[in-house]
Amino acid sequence: MKILLKKHSLTLTVILLYLALVIIIILITYRNNDNHFIYPLDDTYIHLALAKNLIGHGVFGISQYQFTATSSSPVWSAILSLMFYIGGTNDYLPFVLCVILSLVLITYISIKLQYMNNDLLKFIIIIFAVLSSSVLSLTFTGLEHILQSLFVIIYIFNSSNLIDDNKNQTKKQLTIFYILTFLLPLIRYESIFLIAVVSFLLLLKKNYILCIKSAIIGIIPLTVLGIIYIINGWYFFPNSIILKTEIQSSFISSLVKIGKSFIMNIYHVPHLDILVIGCIFYLFLVKRNSDKNNVRRKTIIMIFLLTTLLHLAFAKTVWFFRYEAYLVFSGIIILGIILPDAYQIIFKNYSKNIKIKIFAVLIMTMILIALINRAYKSNFYIIKATHNIYCQQYQIASFIHKYYNNDNVALNDFGLICYKSNIKPLDLQGLANMDVAKFRISKKFNTKIIDSLLNKDSISLTIIYDSWFEDTCKLPQKWKRVFRWSMKDNYICGDSIVSFYVRDSLKRIQLVNKLKEFSSKLPGDVKIFYE
Repeated sequence: MKILLKKHSLTLTVILLYLALVIIIILITYRNNDNHFIYPLDDTYIHLALAKNLIGHGVFGISQYQFTATSSSPVWSAILSLMFYIGGTNDYLPFVLCVILSLVLITYISIKLQYMNNDLLKFIIIIFAVLSSSVLSLTFTGLEHILQSLFVIIYIFNSSNLIDDNKNQTKKQLTIFYILTFLLPLIRYESIFLIAVVSFLLLLKKNYILCIKSAIIGIIPLTVLGIIYIINGWYFFPNSIILKTEIQSSFISSLVKIGKSFIMNIYHVPHLDILVIGCIFYLFLVKRNSDKNNVRRKTIIMIFLLTTLLHLAFAKTVWFFRYEAYLVFSGIIILGIILPDAYQIIFKNYSKNIKIKIFAVLIMTMILIALINRAYKSNFYIIKATHNIYCQQYQIASFIHKYYNNDNVALNDFGLICYKSNIKPLDLQGLANMDVAKFRISKKFNTKIIDSLLNKDSISLTIIYDSWFEDTCKLPQKWKRVFRWSMKDNYICGDSIVSFYVRDSLKRIQLVNKLKEFSSKLPGDVKIFYE
């Protein structure tokens, strides 16, 4: 027993530290949120609503009334649905699942780094991977990003073996490769970038059969899912992806948009940029070295660099440190693996080259600063974000559940509200409504369209951020704002002020009376401004 504990003492230390931080943060959030467990993002509640309605009503939608293609992670929604089916609806399940996945992730990385003799270096690598890639903060989101990070790093190690060694591919390696290739796009759509890169590298290595298999297996699940969406009257991709992808009128304008997106993403993720620079610097150091281990490391780095390039060009970054988390995590692990080798090469082959040494020290310093900064921000904002959701979405959901539980309600942020109530929602952003999505995509969404949609769905109450509906997209004049619901120190919500609208004077009086009755339950950080 003592030998076993000693052998795995580093892993246990990191796990205990992780669990201690989880407990500390959750206790702080409980205290800040009147002993309520709250996720820091409304997106989590979209998955919970989808799972609840699928198990409870047989409908894969944010409400029980209609199918909706809103999830960019079908696997995560499916896992939560299965957990709800087995254990019943429970707010804690996504969080518990993320804790378990984090422990698996820490254990896996510890095993992969067992060959290192320097325990301190291993400890530093794993700690940075947990804190700076946002594994800790993402635990509290209850979303799919930790699962994605785990599967991505396994896939990178597995596929690099297959790319570099065509002759000694074991059945176990191939089975893992096929399973991960199938699952990764369903965990997060942008994982298709990784599969495309691996397929491309297999092609360069003239492993044509595995290249074709990789491409087909990666495309099949998304194709089947897209067909299901189309059959149900939606787009091939979820609306959350379609609405974020602005269709351009020409090839040149598309290139310009990709270029702008790439530059903006580079600007917003300095921690990822410097990891990329570190990996490129290593490739420079080993450019003439054909050692088998270096060849494998080069392949791993190329997978990371090309995937990062595609993500920065075509996907999003930043939003609560989660979209690029799988890349930051992979980058930290890869950098940790190549670091000892880079150190030896510098002091063996470049011992008299002061410029190389200075550049290496400069890169490492910048990496440490960037990762420490990301670790601080991502974990610090958990507490603030959960309180924002508690003050805004949770309170609105409680208000709706009590007074408008079975009504038709228009809104622009629907996750927690739909999870906690049985409303028939009209999503004015279009993520969960095809009519709105079509008008927004065609750039025809305006006040007149809003009026027709509100009438069509017999909406009794509208709850929106006014800042999202300005100029030609304002609510019709017959809809009168009754009050504004404001919170201070907003970080995560779309706006700090939410406006409530009704269409006639009787409903206005009823709404005011309901709010006066409910207002005693509101946190001190929420203020009401009557019109």
